[in-house]
Amino acid sequence: MWLLILALIPFAFSMTISPGPSNILVLMTSTNFGYRRTIPVILGLSLGLAGLIFAVGLGLSQVFTAYPALHTILKYVSIAYLLYLAWRIARSSQFNADSEQKKAMTFFECLLLQLVNPKAWIVSISTVAAYSSDEHNLLFQTVTMFAVFVVAAVISLSTWAVFGTVIARLLQSPKSIRIFNVTLAAVLVLSLIPLLNFNT
Repeated sequence: MWLLILALIPFAFSMTISPGPSNILVLMTSTNFGYRRTIPVILGLSLGLAGLIFAVGLGLSQVFTAYPALHTILKYVSIAYLLYLAWRIARSSQFNADSEQKKAMTFFECLLLQLVNPKAWIVSISTVAAYSSDEHNLLFQTVTMFAVFVVAAVISLSTWAVFGTVIARLLQSPKSIRIFNVTLAAVLVLSLIPLLNFNT
């Protein structure tokens, strides 16, 4: 057990702290709304990623092997949703203070976001493939991977959130915030380009 945990820890931190849709969303949220309102986002994204790893560990990846068309469908649904997310990020600075739209994404929205997050799928499948073995109890291994990734993701995304609060202090005008948000949205859109070249 301890060997599995020790091997997983650096991998989990490297996967969760590296830039991706989740990190960009956390950075945008903390910059625009502060750390406190980012906590549900962090928890939703962390549990969503760990839950996906848990599902893959219990055999979800075999569904895509049996039905390749589902992979293609998921890819384009992912692209469409992340484009919507980029649009939402770009517009976030245009909301009025009294607007009902001026709010961070909810815990459940972020939890479900990981279902269409390409990086989350890649991390999940890679983790299960590399850190599980038929020689040991699969359920125990899957629970261990779930726990390690929850902790790693919470710490990593919190680091991005703190970074966002620092940036917020430097962005003193609505124009600068808008430029920042549009830049993040553009980065997110650019990150989708490799998906278009994946074989389906």
